[in-house]
Amino acid sequence: MNRRKFIELNGWLFGFTVAVGSSSIFLNSCKSNSDETSKSLIGEKDAEFLNELSEIIIPKTDSPGAKETNPGQYIVLIHNDCLTEDEKISNKEHLKKLKQLLKIDADNEIISLKKPETISLIKTLDNQKNESFRLYKNLIVSAYLSSELGSSKFLKFSLVPGRYDGCTANRPW
Repeated sequence: MNRRKFIELNGWLFGFTVAVGSSSIFLNSCKSNSDETSKSLIGEKDAEFLNELSEIIIPKTDSPGAKETNPGQYIVLIHNDCLTEDEKISNKEHLKKLKQLLKIDADNEIISLKKPETISLIKTLDNQKNESFRLYKNLIVSAYLSSELGSSKFLKFSLVPGRYDGCTANRPW
């Protein structure tokens, strides 16, 4: 075999190896185990439920209410993208448990939340320090305070450590 033929065959072999290898890696990366992951994910319907729950927890007063900051979207994003699989399953179970404790109808979640009995039940769960309620209450408060509306309208900005004065005789050291 001469050198030109050897280089040509090696070029074809190398090109084929790269093309087949990269395409198989690419195709495998696009597959998802939808059966396994869908068990632990929460969706838009849950985001709407959490938005309505947030309005009960942080109602609108002279500062904006929590529902205006859309904390349900934030919680769904954190849940689906940032938690481990075990944490996702645990949080989803807590969400189911919370809906059961509030006696929420699956078809009319939003209407069910606005009933006076449900609001009093939420206050009772808060006083009892229910784990499922506490988890989602903390997530709602976190979402509200980290939003632009919550951090600018609700929280008071205090400049710390104070004014900078570069020309001073008193040195901090």
